[in-house]
Amino acid sequence: MSRPLLPPEREIHLPHRKRAVVALLLMMVSGSLWAGELEAELTRVATARLDEYLAARQWPAGSRQLHVWLPDGAAHLPPCQQPVTTVPLSSGGQPWGRQLYRLSCSQPAWGLQGRVDLALTLPVLFTKRDLPRGHTLGLEDLDAKETDVTRLYRDIAVRPEEVIGRQTLRRIRVGQLLSAGQLQAALWVRKGDIVVMRAGETGFAATMKGEALEAGGPGDSVKVRNLSSGKVIQTWVVERGIVETRY
Repeated sequence: MSRPLLPPEREIHLPHRKRAVVALLLMMVSGSLWAGELEAELTRVATARLDEYLAARQWPAGSRQLHVWLPDGAAHLPPCQQPVTTVPLSSGGQPWGRQLYRLSCSQPAWGLQGRVDLALTLPVLFTKRDLPRGHTLGLEDLDAKETDVTRLYRDIAVRPEEVIGRQTLRRIRVGQLLSAGQLQAALWVRKGDIVVMRAGETGFAATMKGEALEAGGPGDSVKVRNLSSGKVIQTWVVERGIVETRY
């Protein structure tokens, strides 16, 4: 027994439906490819921003994991005829953790907000032992541990050179994370110290005694009262107990 034919109107519309389905699939594939390009652009910008931050501090690249999120509407945007502009919405602070970016196009004009979740592991410095207040840090005080810094939004230290020679502002217990807020430059001159004032020009140098009116570390500017003349002079700390005038 033969199968009945479809009604004429259904036979006429079937090819059009097929074309519509094919067109819809092409649009979905095209949109998916365009959204993939936006994800790649966001990944590129976030990675470059992190690499620049690490290089400026001479830190290692570390171990990283990156996840990009774009709104669903990104797949339906028309392709940009110009390079997409990608700008971080928060330009300060560390470029890891949850970071928001603004992506925009000038032709045709559109904009959207994307997000990058960036997890980063670095060899962060911790204290190897209890440190008293006023302690000058040495290599023997430091312990480097691979640490997920994703949720660390305060200053951290990675290279020993960043903290060696600095002094603790308060007591720090063993195993604590070192940060800039716990440390200060080692004081080579303290307020009230009698220091050697060094003044000189090409072919001539003179020294005299003075009283430091301010405390300072290497390279700091401090005021000193000349003990002979009583004159207050601006000087710079060059060694422990020695300051220098500059003309």
